[in-house]
Amino acid sequence: MEPRTETPVLQVRRAVVGEAASVAFLLRVAFAEVARLYTPEALAATLFDAAAMRRRIQDGTPVWVALLDGAAVGTLSAFDQPAGLHIRSMAVHPGARGHGVGRALLAAAEGFGREHGHTRVFLRTTPFLHA
Repeated sequence: MEPRTETPVLQVRRAVVGEAASVAFLLRVAFAEVARLYTPEALAATLFDAAAMRRRIQDGTPVWVALLDGAAVGTLSAFDQPAGLHIRSMAVHPGARGHGVGRALLAAAEGFGREHGHTRVFLRTTPFLHA
């Protein structure tokens, strides 16, 4: 039997309410390796639970999910502001890195920004606030 050589299929689309728990899980997994560098307050501002993510999606906040061969492996949220599109809550599962997931998520957000007339994109981050 020959080894599988097919390229994994990467799809990025807007998340639906039923994926809120998966999106929250992706944030936790992706940030696990750096969580010790954050104070509890900074980590709480970075990692949303499923209920908060569900509210975000229900409120119409753009939240994307990246699927690699059908499995959720990345996420990104954006906020439509007068100054431009503000990106935050971007995460890629460590096991999916190197497959272009982050690039595809950013491309989706940038396309959304262009559709809404933005010429600027801002990346919002939470300072580590060393513990």
